[in-house]
Amino acid sequence: MALFITILAQVQAREVVDVRIEDTINDEILTETIRFHITGNYEREFLFSPPKEAYGISSSQNFTVRTEGIILDLTCTDCEFSITYSLSDVLKRDKSGSLEFSRTLAFPVTPPVLGYTIHIPHRYLLERGDAEPPIVPEPKKLSTDGRMMTISWEEESPTLPKRYHIRLHDQQKVTYIWAAIPLLITSIALGFMARRSPEATSCPIPSSLLGPDEKVIIKELEKHNRVYGQKQIGKDLGWSKSKVSAVLSNLEYKKIISREKVGRNYTVTLIEKIGD
Repeated sequence: MALFITILAQVQAREVVDVRIEDTINDEILTETIRFHITGNYEREFLFSPPKEAYGISSSQNFTVRTEGIILDLTCTDCEFSITYSLSDVLKRDKSGSLEFSRTLAFPVTPPVLGYTIHIPHRYLLERGDAEPPIVPEPKKLSTDGRMMTISWEEESPTLPKRYHIRLHDQQKVTYIWAAIPLLITSIALGFMARRSPEATSCPIPSSLLGPDEKVIIKELEKHNRVYGQKQIGKDLGWSKSKVSAVLSNLEYKKIISREKVGRNYTVTLIEKIGD
């Protein structure tokens, strides 16, 4: 589903410094917050036109609803404000049963900086398609806190309109045997898988760059001579399959580990040295 966000404003007397969009998906309902930073504002109104399917609209500013959109009251020259709303049925299922989240962002004026972040529950696993990787375009950051997977993009002087696409698999709805699922849960790497040698590089990666869950898995791998089964990791740590997969996907994206499917399991190899 492509969603267009259109911001209609009197831009002659004001400059949009940056726009940051933060989405959270829960039960296939998306809650979206858009934060604006504008300077040189001498207008008392800012007209914003949300997607036509949006509901539950709120804002950090007072606003009124009109036919053309919502009008925010501004009393500042250097302004930072936000708008929040919800959208339903944002995940669409394709013929293979996979879920797709797709949207296109378009603005009448290109902001100098555009940031976009989306939070996805761990029940959803990334899934590679036949012709493209699970996340398009390649994100600037992919992380997890053990509960949500966070995908972030940030771009200066972006080329608009820009399409964002995420392909997912809802593991809670799987009722058949894992061996029958023709899926490849993969890391993100500009459209193709890159295999790395199991030999660690000479330059250690600072542990400060790793999240708490990532450090736990690294220690588990180090306890087993840097190679261990994915199922065994989850069993030893008492973690769910989705949590283990999400954390490993992040480490694989960072090229700290590699995974190779062996039967119904994955063999996980630590391919980088981790420093203090």
